[in-house]
Amino acid sequence: MTTKRRKYFLGLGVLVALATTGCEITPQNWGPVTSSYNGQVRVRGEGTLYNEDNVNAANRMKITDPMDDGNNVYGRTTFNVYKWSTSAGRMMWQTDERKSTGEWSGGTRTRTVKTSLDANGERYRGESEACAQMGWPVPDSCSSAYLTFDY
Repeated sequence: MTTKRRKYFLGLGVLVALATTGCEITPQNWGPVTSSYNGQVRVRGEGTLYNEDNVNAANRMKITDPMDDGNNVYGRTTFNVYKWSTSAGRMMWQTDERKSTGEWSGGTRTRTVKTSLDANGERYRGESEACAQMGWPVPDSCSSAYLTFDY
């Protein structure tokens, strides 16, 4: 076998190995995080940001209302994508979507929010928040965690 042909088969073998191996993407765990108001923990959250089958950026959140005082709690994720910006002429973080779970009072619930992966992007960042509604005029009490994955 000639050297040229040997290099071709070696290169082809490496490509096949890379294509069949795939890229393992480890889920990113966040939390537990808490948010307090008037010295009392009003909401606790934790979860996992992950690439769901190379189709969605997803965040599975476990949100707890430790006070059960009638103020609703919820989870929220702001998904950002790192991609080319034509107007800026460079790669940059751009807001994709903001998704929230439903609201409830008392107990713990696990909910998942997701957004479709942007085909023009190369990584996603999720700002995960566990929030308690305090009632007007007091703003929602939230805690945040930031995680990123490539795809």
